[in-house]
Amino acid sequence: MFTDPVTGKNFYDREEYLALLLKRAKGLADGYRQNVAILGEETFGKTSLILQFILKLQENSPRILTIYFDISFELPLELLIKRFIAITLFNLSKLLQKTAYSENDIEELLNHSKAFIPETVEEIKKCFDYVKNNNFTEAYSTMLTVPQLISKEVGIPVILIIEEFHKLERFSFLNPFNELAKKIMISKNVMYIISSSSIIQAKRILSKELSLLFGNFEIVILEPFDMKTSNDFLEVRLSPVKCSLYYRDFISEITDGQPFYLNIISAEIKSIALEKKLRFITDEVIIEALTNLLFDSTGILNQLFTHRIKELPTNRSPLSYTSILLSLAHNCNRIKEIKDYLDTKSEKEFINHLNTMLEMGYIYKNGILYYLNDRLFKFWLTEVYEKKRDSLDIKLETMRENFKKSLQKNINAFLKDRKKSVEERLLGLLGDFGNEVIYLGSHRIKLPRFNKIELKNIDSQIPIITAKTRNKSWIFVVRKGHIDRTVMEEIWSCCNRLKTNKTRKLIIALDGIDEDARLLAKEEKFITLENKELNKLLKLYGKFKIFH
Repeated sequence: MFTDPVTGKNFYDREEYLALLLKRAKGLADGYRQNVAILGEETFGKTSLILQFILKLQENSPRILTIYFDISFELPLELLIKRFIAITLFNLSKLLQKTAYSENDIEELLNHSKAFIPETVEEIKKCFDYVKNNNFTEAYSTMLTVPQLISKEVGIPVILIIEEFHKLERFSFLNPFNELAKKIMISKNVMYIISSSSIIQAKRILSKELSLLFGNFEIVILEPFDMKTSNDFLEVRLSPVKCSLYYRDFISEITDGQPFYLNIISAEIKSIALEKKLRFITDEVIIEALTNLLFDSTGILNQLFTHRIKELPTNRSPLSYTSILLSLAHNCNRIKEIKDYLDTKSEKEFINHLNTMLEMGYIYKNGILYYLNDRLFKFWLTEVYEKKRDSLDIKLETMRENFKKSLQKNINAFLKDRKKSVEERLLGLLGDFGNEVIYLGSHRIKLPRFNKIELKNIDSQIPIITAKTRNKSWIFVVRKGHIDRTVMEEIWSCCNRLKTNKTRKLIIALDGIDEDARLLAKEEKFITLENKELNKLLKLYGKFKIFH
């Protein structure tokens, strides 16, 4: 963890997720248990969300014991078990308003707890005996019984939160998830909240090892902030310094709305602006802030990304994991493009490397396209990591100035792209398709290589783009303003006037579409995409999002 989680008055948004967790906690208190798995990338704010939930819960439901157990520190199993027990007893003591002893003094905690949970204390002693005898299988199993025993003895429900639960997999000799599943099945008064930043690995564990008859997990995918929330967040965090919408859009773009990045970058920008006594944010302030954070070795984001690289598996092969990351950072998304970039002929090893990185959450795949989901990490790879690695000039100051120029170029490119109409940007996107199959929402779409793309002006209110392959035509309709049934009928009529055969039709509803219009679109065989889905497509092809 490179900065502290954000809680209390500094916690921002996430009301929908908080409400769901508090609802599940209330259900537990009322005798209904629903376990929850929170999945999201490491910079999406999972820890902040969970800690804010605990604070809210303590305010509203003081008679629920909450055990927060973070296993991301990768302690040895012996210390992990002792820490779990210490955290549990310490929080129970606080909840019951007993004298709060140090959570690090396990013997004192045990002696203190005898008065109100004697049976549980005896089980804990057995657990420690198993540890002393190196019987870690029994020790781990006994440790997992402690929350239910406490619930039974004290008569209160328990919420057990396990952060980065997938890291239990390193104790494979314990069969950790099988044992956890058994305890979940029988611990009816214990609600389990598990989190993971390794989404594919976590989903595999949930589907194969934690798919239960009783106590199944409700999977919650934590998303980054949307564009409006990102902009509002920046306006609040940068105050009293003023920041134009253009600059806020740029910061939202490079961060993908990830709360961790937004928080770190806005704090640095504000600090520089206040130091210079500026009322308004400028290019220079943003560039200086991003250089401090991304380029300098002391920068938080540089340290975070360097740590990511160091966490990659090491191998003696010429084909490195880092080189695959760099190929994707240079927008090589198809297998052939990546192999050409790497100049490798080792098919088996190459595919194994890709699968390993998918499992670890370093890279993602949509249809046949591989990609980096983190735009800021992608930029750092090409503009900091690769440049520093390959530079012939040992002067860091020269590299630093070159990095600033690269940032300025990026800002200018964003401004230039932002001035284009949605239709112009869509024309550029369609030209990049190459017969790949991808998934957008519930749609499986094959994106063909078009040989002719045109913007038609049939109706001034309904811009239409036609695109043709050798034997098929596509119609793309871009619509600003909410689409209701009346508007949908107008779009349908407009498309019919084109009189094309073997046509696929796709509507981009920038401001949304109501259910009645969506049903009509489906009847008339239109594919419908909203702004969020279009932006996913633009990102997949290395293009800037549309801020609408």
